[in-house]
Amino acid sequence: MNRRASVVLVRLVFAASLLGAAGGAGAEETASRAWKDVAELGFTNTTGNSRVATFEADNLFSYAWKRTGLELKGGALTSKEHGKTADEEYNASEKVTRELAGKLYGYERFGWDRNRFSGIRDRYNSFLGAGEELWSAPKDSLVGEAGAGYISEERPDKTDAFASGRLYVKCVHALSKTASVFQDAEYLYNFQDAADYRLNTETALLASISTNVALKASYKWKRVEKPAPGFIKDDTITTMALVVNY
Repeated sequence: MNRRASVVLVRLVFAASLLGAAGGAGAEETASRAWKDVAELGFTNTTGNSRVATFEADNLFSYAWKRTGLELKGGALTSKEHGKTADEEYNASEKVTRELAGKLYGYERFGWDRNRFSGIRDRYNSFLGAGEELWSAPKDSLVGEAGAGYISEERPDKTDAFASGRLYVKCVHALSKTASVFQDAEYLYNFQDAADYRLNTETALLASISTNVALKASYKWKRVEKPAPGFIKDDTITTMALVVNY
């Protein structure tokens, strides 16, 4: 299957799943609609012997019906050295969830990203699966997801497309009424080459300074077991960001 056909396939899966979830929402859910938007902004600038500027922006828009939820994400990370772009990363994705029974839900997700840091020119991914809140306490929560889908990516050395499995967990612990720490991890399995897996993790501390504004310190670790030639397996990003929510 060539790259164009694989991209069409994941888009068709995305469209069919989205229409199915939206159609199931029904008129009875309209009364409880709610939306929320969270934006993160981070900037670093150095002058003198080193002149490097790094800018990071992320946005998450969510919309909730009675049993159906929609998430739209977008982000950018750029690094400039002496006024010229050194590296850059962009991503966009959507996710639809549908309550099935109790705390169990089904989901579909479609995403795109471009990551020059790790040699990814374009990557598309589409997944279908299920998730559940595995643990809930006054100060703690643990959510897990499992699914399967398709990944198509273009790298300097090759264009690859393969079926993939996905495991995801997220743990949140409240330190106080205004501060919390969370850890999430995502494992992507390559059914075509088991040794070529991907791993994405984030550890973060979030502290509110007002009703709509918070400060966030985060550490991200991304691993590609078989990277493109000239690139290493691991990328890490440490960020201090201002978070604004509506």
